Amino acid sequence: MLKTLLEEMVNYPTRDNVLPKYQIVLQKIEDIFVQIKESKDEELANQYFDQLQEIQSPLAILVFKEKIDEYSRINKFVSDFDRIDDFRLRKYMFNAIKNENYALDGEE
Repeated sequence: MLKTLLEEMVNYPTRDNVLPKYQIVLQKIEDIFVQIKESKDEELANQYFDQLQEIQSPLAILVFKEKIDEYSRINKFVSDFDRIDDFRLRKYMFNAIKNENYALDGEE
């Protein structure tokens, strides 16, 4: 469902289409953060970081190419997870999320 939603947002990148859907995407991101927090170790959390990577790419297109950047929480996610394929960033974010030192609506 989320993949289809993201594809629709990228294929029809109008503010009227995209902005209302950002809340759905943000909720899914927050749900994934919970899964990461509940993971026993980084290896188990990798599947969730893979999901975040799949979400980040289309959002980056919407924020940077299409300039649909009204949501600061989306902008923060796109920026902070830009290199989530890097194992060092995954380790850092795993620890930050696990220890509740990361939030989309606040500073790290």
